[in-house]
Amino acid sequence: MVVSILTRKTRITDRSQWQSALEAVLPKLKAVLDGEAGFVSVEYLWSTDEPGAFAQLTTWDSPDDCLNYIRGGGAATVATLEDAAIPTAAYPDGAWVRRNYESRARRSVPDESELLCGDWAWDAVLHELSHYSRKGKGHADEPDAVERLQPVRSVTWYRWSQPPMQAHTGGRPMPAGLSRVVAEYEGGGDLTVNELDRDCAGQIAAAIASAYGLEVQHEGAPTGRSGGNLPERDEMGRLRATSGRSDVILDEVAGQVLVSRRKRLLGREKRSYSTSDIRYLELTYEMKGAQETFSVVAVIGPEEERVPVASYTGFEGWADPAEWREFTGDLARSLGVEARLEA
Repeated sequence: MVVSILTRKTRITDRSQWQSALEAVLPKLKAVLDGEAGFVSVEYLWSTDEPGAFAQLTTWDSPDDCLNYIRGGGAATVATLEDAAIPTAAYPDGAWVRRNYESRARRSVPDESELLCGDWAWDAVLHELSHYSRKGKGHADEPDAVERLQPVRSVTWYRWSQPPMQAHTGGRPMPAGLSRVVAEYEGGGDLTVNELDRDCAGQIAAAIASAYGLEVQHEGAPTGRSGGNLPERDEMGRLRATSGRSDVILDEVAGQVLVSRRKRLLGREKRSYSTSDIRYLELTYEMKGAQETFSVVAVIGPEEERVPVASYTGFEGWADPAEWREFTGDLARSLGVEARLEA
């Protein structure tokens, strides 16, 4: 692999203006580059040290491919299009400087210590993600999938759960807990990595985001979270919740919170609180296995006894946290107390 780095300075000194101009002309540049033999990727970098300075990085399969691009007219065409959109700075700051670098040879058999995690190897220099299939106690000699990343605009880590599913071809069932990493490219398209190991998926997301100076975005199910998971009030307008062996009724009209707890052997223990004793409501979130639970907890009295007054439990990643935050805020305003929205 050969990386060709072309540096120059433009009259544009504002990064946002430079990026807008670049995004407008990038499709034309890519159309030329995609037609060149051995072209792999293109990336642009804005200088953090000198206003207006930037670099164009193109990657090629071989030194000959890179030289053919430079000497055959492709580089001149790209330069003409690029300069029209991003004008070069006036003399004496208008020099264009190109240097070519050949990357280190890829090892055919990675050491286990070279793997980022699981079956994945990450090259931080080339921004390249490779997957090696399992072979015996180690990995295959060659990767079965390699992706040289283009400039990335966002990295999203999806985590969700669903009932275990058995494939129609047999074999082991798909586990309940699932995760996916999606790196969205600036020029369109994306890289999607499905990785069941949550820790490994997190490392992949962090490595890609770090390479492009981004924060990892966390989401639930890829198809999007859905609403409609809030508790319904009974015919008397009361909220009912069950937590362990306790049944809770919040009756705002009567100004009471009624707690009925089943004893271990026989009978029930009943308690009553006044809604005026509620100090605040707190929205909590908890994961147990593949199940997530949103709970609205009333913190009551000087001893701050915690009583869940509304809750939802379901597979991870499907319920909408924003819906629960809004519900908690509305309920707190109705009771005249503070809402603490931590979920």
